[in-house]
This record gives sequence, C-alpha cells and structure tokens, in this order.
Amino acid sequence: MLMNIWIIFALYGGAVVSSDHQESNEEDNRQSYNPEYHTWAVLVAGSKGWIRYRHQSNVGHAYKLLTSNGIPRHRIITFMYDDIAYNPENPDPGVIKNEPNGTNVYEDVPIDYSGENVSKDVFLDVLLARRANVKSIGSGRVLGSDKSSNVLLFFTGLGTHDRSVVFPNDDELFSQEIIKNFKTLYDLNRYKNLLVFWESSHSGTLFEDILPHNIRALVATAGGPDEDTWGEFCDIDIKPCLAGLFSYHWMSLYEQMETKQQKSISIFDHFDSLRNTVSHTKKEHPQLYGHWKVGNLPISYFLGSRKPNVTSRAEKKRLNMKFGHQSNDIDSVVHRPLDQLTETLDVQSALTRIVDLVIGGDSSIKKYIKKDSTTDAFNSKCFKDLISSFNDKCIGKNKDIMLHKEGKNILANLCDTSILLIKRMEPTQAVEIIC
Repeated sequence: MLMNIWIIFALYGGAVVSSDHQESNEEDNRQSYNPEYHTWAVLVAGSKGWIRYRHQSNVGHAYKLLTSNGIPRHRIITFMYDDIAYNPENPDPGVIKNEPNGTNVYEDVPIDYSGENVSKDVFLDVLLARRANVKSIGSGRVLGSDKSSNVLLFFTGLGTHDRSVVFPNDDELFSQEIIKNFKTLYDLNRYKNLLVFWESSHSGTLFEDILPHNIRALVATAGGPDEDTWGEFCDIDIKPCLAGLFSYHWMSLYEQMETKQQKSISIFDHFDSLRNTVSHTKKEHPQLYGHWKVGNLPISYFLGSRKPNVTSRAEKKRLNMKFGHQSNDIDSVVHRPLDQLTETLDVQSALTRIVDLVIGGDSSIKKYIKKDSTTDAFNSKCFKDLISSFNDKCIGKNKDIMLHKEGKNILANLCDTSILLIKRMEPTQAVEIIC
C-alpha cells in the first residue's frame, strides 16, 4: 500500500514539475552548473556516547562522499560530539568506520562544532547564519548560502514519540521549530532548493502534514511516523552498529553509480532505489515529504558527482572481493533474531507491561504513575539503575530513539517510596522479564 502511495506521488510530482524543471534546465544552459558555486551542506550527528557510534560514522561518510564528488570543504559544516574516535572502547584509536573493512571516515574530517556545542541552539544559529551567536564557538562557521544555492541538510540521531529529536545535552528540537526555520530560510532567499535526509526514530512525525509544499524543500525520512530506525552492521568488528540502515544506503547507492548515472539520476529515482532497498529489510520504510517539484532535479545538484577518471565505489568492491575482503553490498544487511524485543515490541507497550508486573491492574495507581515525578525520584539509585536497564534491554543499542518525558516519569514513579511498598516485584526484575 505504501509503495502504491509513493507511485501516485511520483506521478503527480512528474505532472506538476514539467514547467519548473524546464525553467531549471534553461537556467543551467545559460550558466553551466558547478557544485563548487551552488552547493552547501550541513551534516549533523545529533548524539553522543560509544553505543551511538553510527551517527558520527554516518556524518564522516557523508563528508567523504561530498568532498570526493567535488563539493568544496568550505561549504560543508559538520556537527560531531567527537567522543568516538579516541574513545577508550575503540580498539583502533583514531579510526571510525561506516562498514566492515571500510576506510577511516574520521581521518581528515574537520569538525566545526563538537562536544557541548552539538546543541539545538548552535544548530539553529548555524542554519540561520547568526554569526554573532557562534563567534567564539567551534569554528564559528555558518550556512553561507543564498538564493542560487542548493542546500543539503543531513541529520542522524535520536528521535522521540513527541515530534522531536534530542541533542546530546537533552535539548529537544520539535517539529514546529524545524519547519519554522525552513520557512525562515526560504523567506530570506537563503536557498534555491533544499534537500534533507533525516534519520531518527519516528522521523515521519516531524514532517507529515506540517511541511509546506511550496517552499522548495524536499525531505526524505528514514521511516514513517510510527517507525523506529535501525543500525546496520551490528556486532561485527565492535559492539555498536557501524552505520545507520537508512544513512548507509542513501550514500552507498549513490557511490555505486558510475559518473554518468550520478549526474543524470533524479532525486525521485534515487529515492525509489533507496526505499526499495531499505524497505526490503522490513525494519523501516523511507518516506518523502514536501515540495515535489524538487524531486525531479538531479541529485548531483546536492551531492556532486565523481570525476570520470576516479574509480567508482562499485569497482572498488569488486577489487576487494578479488583479494578476499568481505563484500558489503546491499544484501549484507545484518538481521537480529525476530523474537528480540528490539525488533518486535514497541517501547510504549513495554512500559505498559512493566507497570502491570510491578503494580498490577489498579487503575488509580496507574493514573498516579503517569504524573510528573519528583526530583528526588529522578535522583534515586533505583531510577538510575532502572533507566539504564530499560535503555539497554528494551530500547537496544541499534535503535535511534530516546525515552520520552512521560516514559521517564513512569519509570521514576515506579521508584517512588510509596509505590515500592506495594510493588509485586522489583522494577528492574520486570524489565528483565518483559524485555
């Protein structure tokens, strides 16, 4: 059904973009397109911690892709917490990989904003070019695009059920704020076209029924409103996943193309291949939102294209196979057992079942459990142990999701002293049973 909807949208987009696309081609004939003069990119790894390795490896991969395709370094802005490459748990210090046997995607990648500067406020300041606000922060660089620019925004991080994403300092960036800032950029003539790749759990909720269709912004999300997003290449070289499922494939599909195809393939056609590849895993189903006219543009306007004399990624893989290295083509998706909770059980459902085990079916107590908790409960050892156990066992390291505020309140209230007096079992024991 989802594929049928996508086909209808694609056909509709093709119908309405003809005059716009013709106008775009006429302009390109007058002034030969060159990414160096038109393309800007903002790449954001919105998390921290060794277990979220893949978000920073995704950004490193994206940076390497863009620069190898002719996008100049000074037009790419990067956000990475930078706690992975030299993390004590990294068996290969200074190295970050986005695939097994892959290259080091950390090497020679300048990080504009790291540590505590990977925040909602700094991100929005950079996006809206508020130079004064970032003058003494990181590199101080901001998006310098104008009305002739094609802007690429890539976000890979943690999403919630509440139409938001969460930055490392726990600040939430909500859907309304994202859309408001897109509109501001458009009204200020800060881009000609905006293409967004967004990977976070429930990413569809950020844009569905809210992103305008008339601001020349097109967003590809990792999944629909009710879908978590997943890691790729998990428990292979190291415990964390090396890449995001959606992120890895939007990049690798493009890298496998020869130069001629890179220059000609449209955003719609690239997305069609991406959606088929990712949906085949039955984990998530990428979606498109926004201004369909943008979809007919060559995706090379945003990603650049490889020089004809440079060996393609696909050819490099064939060479690797000849020398006995592991091939990392599309079919090498790492699946986990389908009976694991991280595959089959929704986080909200897990919370409900945990509460049932701890306190039983008393509706009045359940109503209390959902109320805002006290500071003491959040600071208790019980809560800290419980949230750690829940994150580890019920969410898992390969999901791009953080527990929302209501969920944290529920767990904190399970640690309330009055609840502990009537509990049927320890909360952490309930987590072990359900998850």
